[in-house]
Amino acid sequence: MSYGKRTHQPCRTRQAAAALALAALAVSGCGNDTAGPETGTDVEEVQPDVIRDTVEEAEEAGDGESVTVSAKVNEIISPLSFTIAGTDDTTVDPLLVVHDDQLPEVEPGQIVQITGTVYRNIQLPRLEETAGIDLDDTLHQEWEDKTCIVASQVSLLEGTGY
Repeated sequence: MSYGKRTHQPCRTRQAAAALALAALAVSGCGNDTAGPETGTDVEEVQPDVIRDTVEEAEEAGDGESVTVSAKVNEIISPLSFTIAGTDDTTVDPLLVVHDDQLPEVEPGQIVQITGTVYRNIQLPRLEETAGIDLDDTLHQEWEDKTCIVASQVSLLEGTGY
């Protein structure tokens, strides 16, 4: 007896939500393995295609992929850009974050949550056109041919996590 083709989308959605919740619990119990506590955000509130907890995982995201990353602010480059770094026990290079609007009051050492799009092998003219911003070429030259996140949202998280 055939019942027709059934989809498993609702089941997959529930499984994905459960996996994200379990991952959040597992990460919160790892001490210094993450960039800091993420409070006040439910799984349902996060809209990107992918949720990333570390800079390392953001580096692995595909070109044009949406991500949410929590990390420590490493260096402020300009009013529109800064770098983030992995945890102290990693060897991950800093990752450039640019925003099309003035950034919130972020300082080195603070923990931020960034939602945005990953771009690999960036060229400054392409990045400026994509993000709709004008970056100082001198300050951003070292980021040519590297990965960056064009942020749609930057939020400060409580605590420093380090």
